[in-house]
Formats: sequence, C-alpha cells, structure tokens
Amino acid sequence: MNFALITTLVLALAAINTRSEGRNMHAHIRGRDLVEQEKFDGLPSLFLSLPMPMSMSMSTDDELVGTTEPPVEICPIHSDLASPSIDSSVTTKTYIVTFADDDTTPLAIRCADLAKLIGGTVTFLYTPVLKGCALTAPVSPQEDVALQQAQEVFMTLSNSPVVRTVKEDHIFHLDPIVPANNLEVQWDVNTELLGVQSCKSSKAPSWGLDRINQCKLPCNDKTTKQDAKGVMVFIVDSGIRGDHVEFKGQVNSKDKCHFSAAKVPALTDNIGHGTFVAGTACGVNYGVASNCRLCSVSIVDRNGDIFPTAVLAGLKHIADTCRNVLCVANMSIGLEEYSEEVNEAVANVVKMGVVVVVAAGNDKKKAGTDACLYSPGSEPSAITVGSIDEFDKISNQLTDEQDPWASLVGPCIDVYAPGSHINSAYHESSTALAIGGGTSAAAPHVTGIAAAIRSANKKWNPTQVRNAIVHSAVLLTPSNIFLAIVDGISCPAKDCERGKYAVEIRIFTDEYPNEIAWTVKNSKGITIRSRSSPYHEHPLAWSWDTMCLPSGRYLFTITDTYGDGICCDYGHGEYTIRVRGRPVFSGGEFTVVDKIPFIVSEVSQAM
Repeated sequence: MNFALITTLVLALAAINTRSEGRNMHAHIRGRDLVEQEKFDGLPSLFLSLPMPMSMSMSTDDELVGTTEPPVEICPIHSDLASPSIDSSVTTKTYIVTFADDDTTPLAIRCADLAKLIGGTVTFLYTPVLKGCALTAPVSPQEDVALQQAQEVFMTLSNSPVVRTVKEDHIFHLDPIVPANNLEVQWDVNTELLGVQSCKSSKAPSWGLDRINQCKLPCNDKTTKQDAKGVMVFIVDSGIRGDHVEFKGQVNSKDKCHFSAAKVPALTDNIGHGTFVAGTACGVNYGVASNCRLCSVSIVDRNGDIFPTAVLAGLKHIADTCRNVLCVANMSIGLEEYSEEVNEAVANVVKMGVVVVVAAGNDKKKAGTDACLYSPGSEPSAITVGSIDEFDKISNQLTDEQDPWASLVGPCIDVYAPGSHINSAYHESSTALAIGGGTSAAAPHVTGIAAAIRSANKKWNPTQVRNAIVHSAVLLTPSNIFLAIVDGISCPAKDCERGKYAVEIRIFTDEYPNEIAWTVKNSKGITIRSRSSPYHEHPLAWSWDTMCLPSGRYLFTITDTYGDGICCDYGHGEYTIRVRGRPVFSGGEFTVVDKIPFIVSEVSQAM
C-alpha cells in the first residue's frame, strides 16, 4: 500500500482584540498570535519514515595549512527553505519530547523512563538549550504496521503527565543548485527594469561587501573588511570545506568547536552551502569579517537532508562550547514549518550569551511569503535577515519572474542585507568560488557585522549587539525596509538646512498600536512633533517620523494607554531615537509612560 506524504499544518488563530477577554491566554509567536500549543498540536506526519539517530563526530583531518593559490573556479549555488522528503529504508522513528517546567526530576531519568515505556532508546539530551530529549523507537519494516506502531508510540508519549510536547522528527531537504544560465537571465531582467543606480558594476570581490559600508546607491567600489578578532563564528550548516584558501588562518581542524550531527565530518561539505556561507561571513577575500575563529556545526547530511533533531544537537553544542567565550552563530537554514522546539532552543542559546543570526528564508514559488510562519526565522531573540538585490529592492519583489532567491518578508525580519548574485567560496576544490543567493547569502553579511561588533565591545550582550545593528540600519525607500550596515557609519534620515540636524523617531508597534502616542518637545515645553492614538493602523509594523531640529535639549515622551508599554508580552515592540543618523536611545519596556531627554548637536546623545 502506497501512502502520500502528509505534512502537519499549524493553524494560526487570530488574537482576541478585546482586552476584557484575557490577554494572558495567548502566547505571542513573532509576528502573530497562536493559541498556546497543547501536546496534541504536534500530531505527527505519520506517513514519514524517519532515520536512525544522528551520530556525532569530530573532524579528524590534519591541521590545515593555507595557501595563496588564486581562486579560479566559478560555480552557481542556490539554497531555499528546506522542504520535506521521505527516507523509506529505515526501521526506527525518532521523537522530540519536551517536559513541563515544574518537573524537577533529572532530565536523564525522565527520558530513560519514557524510552523504557516505548521500548526505545534515548538518542540525545538537549539541555541546556531545551528541557527535552530525542527518543528513538523501533518500527516494523512493513509500512502499514509501522504506521500503526508510530501512532501508538506517539499517543503513549503524549499521554504521559510529565510530557509537555511531542514532535516526530522528519526530513527536510535543501533544493538543488540553480543552473548558471538561469542566473544570467534573471540578472538581465533586473538590469532592464531597475535602471542605472545599483551595485551591479561594483569592483568589490562581491557587491554585498560594497553595499553595506555606505548609505545610498550607487556603490563606490570600496570593500568592507571588519575585524572579528577573538570571536568564535559558528556556521550551522552543511559543513565547511576547511582547506579552502578563503579560510586561511581561520579554521583549525583540531579545534574542538567543530561538531557534526549529520554523519559527515564537520570540515567536509558535500553540497557547498556551508562553505559558501562561511566565505561570505569570514572569507579572506569574499567575507565581511577577518580574523574569525571559524567553527563548523554540520547539521545537513551528504544528501542535503536536515532533521530538527540535528539542529537541536548543533545548538546544544554551541551553548556548551560558548561558556565565557565571545560567540556569533549563523543559521542559514530553515524548516518549512514553525517549530516551537527549535525556536525555544535558539532563544536559550541567546540567553546564554550567543548572538544568533538567522536567514528569513526564501520562497521561489510566491514572493511576499511571511517569514513568521517558519523557524528559526520567527524567533524574536535572533537577528532575522531578509535579502535585497543590487538595486536596493527586496529580492524578486518587482517582477513576476520566479526568482529562486525571492526573500520572505514580514514583521519578523529585523534587517535586510545583500542576497542576490553574491560571490563566495564553494566546496568543489580548495579554490572554487560560487555565485549564490537568497537569505542564506544575506544572513552571513550580518553575521560578519555582528562578529566585529562583539570583538570591539566585549562586554556587550546579544541584545546590545542586535540593537546596534537594527537601530543603525538604513531606511531604504520606497521599499521601506532597513538595510544592515557596518558599525560606525552615520546615515541621516534626511538632508537639513545649515544649523539644523536630522532627528528620526522609529517605532515598531506591538499588537495594539491603537494604544500608542508620542510627542517631542523643546526645552521650553513647546511641542515640535506629535503622533496621537491610534498611532498606527497595523500591528507589528515599523513606522518612522523625521524632522530637522536646531541644537538644543529635547524631550521624547511615549505613552501606552493600557499601561504595558510596547514590549514584550504582546509583541516585541520598540522605539529608537536617531540623531544625525545615529541611534542615541532605544527602549520599549515601560508601563504607562516613558520620558527620554536627548540633545541635538554636532555630537548628539541621550541625557
């Protein structure tokens, strides 16, 4: 009997807008309200045959010796949101189980008890990133019998009073490489439609390195290179070809930071994706940052398959490795679903001091898809990155062509970065290069920026690094998105007459924008600019106001009529005051009112 693949749909339920009906019954999931999930929300896709437990291995390659041989090979590469596939040859199924927070029994004991209950084994304990584990149970090689057995195991686990959630592990697959001739066709279409102001003709090794160091187009042929000395940069991906010339002096095969949860050595790469991403973040010629301590966390197998269990194992490794160490992690991977477990693990890694940068995801079939629907891009504590092309437009937003690099969009995206026609390292040889794209290429631009900020500000926590990137980002019009730029560049929101300076108020609303109002007053108490309630018609959306003000002292006052500020129970809202293109203050956590005095001058600051 043949069964079709059935994937689990997560149904988004609209939040109740009436305050009297209990705001605390909803759990906010970045950009949308979902009713608090019960254990049965994760009913498994029972037609999926799942793999044996992931093995973990360290690379045993000899320590790398870099060369100066010039790169000569150019290959195309493409990545997308992973899509489900089936492996029908295995006779086990694996489940991700999480436990109630109030249970104090040691995790190892709880997992062992459950494994015994289902006649299985404990594959992996995910502490400290998740109060849960992976359990593997045997099933019959006969498909119809295996289906029934899987149902029984799932129900047994779900009915346990100590279990919070149960999810069946399953395969996601990275899409194939895009033919080179398709890349050339899309390039020509964009050139005809968008005109001359672009980075298309940039003389930098990759145009993205040129774009992120300036405020406006056209590009000026200057290559970005930021110092990330002392920072471990983890590439959670398909592995890294460690002997590539782009990684000279930045990859040590004996470093214990390398890790594999995908049955392939961490310093090998069978599909080129991880090598490309690492090259964009930290490559000698094609990377944003230099002096990185590159660490490969391989969670993609040699066939391009990804399992959530492997993603969780990789995150645990990062958390264990980054105690008292400056770390940035890049996740240019995505699941074609929302995963509470993966998002929770990412959030806990961030709480432990790691800056996590994630790709928003791509959808080559439909431009404009909401990134909030998928993990890990929907996790608020991560820096979620969308993709722009050489013309400052969201990738594939101005044409009906099916662009394989079409960026996901929506309120979950913190910043955008270059992501179309990017040049970087490739896996086919130690000198190979690739033309690649998508949010997988955009995210490592931001990872390089984040690594440099961490290096320069060693006492900063992940939130401070995130704020430095997001609040300094340049507003691109008419797309109305924010472009990440390197730290230290000031991009005023508007040109002002002599003696006056640009002041910008940016606000990302929470789920109740009708409660927000604000004013800016001068030292005499005269209102210069105000926005009254209802502040904005759309929840979870950016808005901004710009004004030109003379030197002096000013007071910014923001109010919330409900008395819960704009962060964090009902949306991760925030506000930023920018003077002369630089953020001087940001906030969001207050009750009824927040008052921020600030100075406008040649050197502006909060008071």
